[in-house]
Amino acid sequence: MKVSIIVPTYNRSALIRETIESIIHQTYTDWELIVVDDGSSDGTDSVVGVYCDRDDRIRFFQRPSRVPKGPNSCRNLGFRVSSGELVKWVDSDDLLAEDALRSQVEVFKTNPGTKLCLGYGSIFFNTRSSMQGLWSRSTTSDDYFSDHIRSKIRWPIGGILWNRAVFDGDPFRANLNNSQEWLLHGRYLLTVGPHEIFNLTEVVYFVRKGHLRLSSSNTAGYSFHQAKARLILLVEMFRKRHPHFSNYSEVVKQIGIHSFYGVNAMFREYKFFYS
Repeated sequence: MKVSIIVPTYNRSALIRETIESIIHQTYTDWELIVVDDGSSDGTDSVVGVYCDRDDRIRFFQRPSRVPKGPNSCRNLGFRVSSGELVKWVDSDDLLAEDALRSQVEVFKTNPGTKLCLGYGSIFFNTRSSMQGLWSRSTTSDDYFSDHIRSKIRWPIGGILWNRAVFDGDPFRANLNNSQEWLLHGRYLLTVGPHEIFNLTEVVYFVRKGHLRLSSSNTAGYSFHQAKARLILLVEMFRKRHPHFSNYSEVVKQIGIHSFYGVNAMFREYKFFYS
């Protein structure tokens, strides 16, 4: 089973080597790596180009200028040009555990009805020797959608291996600056049953902390995009006739909370610039 690994990147020439090396050294070898650049100016293209020349499983794309800027557009572009039966998104500063693909692909081979395989993530600072414990809360649930929207369970984006058949179009909303992974998981947990989800009780992904991430900082815009993600999910719930009223109530409550934080932040920013 071929795995498509999609990596969006922007000005990560100093970090993306380590990410690519963690993929090259996978014990499972039937994969393709698609790196999509968001307009880097630090030589990221040259760094990735060296790997493309060495290994024909690695391909590099530039986001077209007509496509909105941002990691979500890059993730969608990578998905469109990929060909694997299984799909994994990896951030360009994070790492895969050496046996990540082998362990997760084996789940799909032995459990044919699986739609997504969840694995744990671990936090590190600069080197793997600086591990700071698990990133993930529990990934086990009797009601994945309900527990996900309440943040009782979570997993890093690279901790999931997806069956491509789950997706019915572009997986990510290009106009979201944050909460994109929360929305992605929520949208598809609406339709994936608990019997189609497999929990792998091992660390498959390492999340780097201590430097600037690609998502935006905590501003008014940040809070408004959190509210927007929840509004999009609310529409999806109505469209798919989600049956549980308590979940509608929870999402509406979160829209109100994040909108309130956004308004407060907007006033703080206004006072800062005009005081």
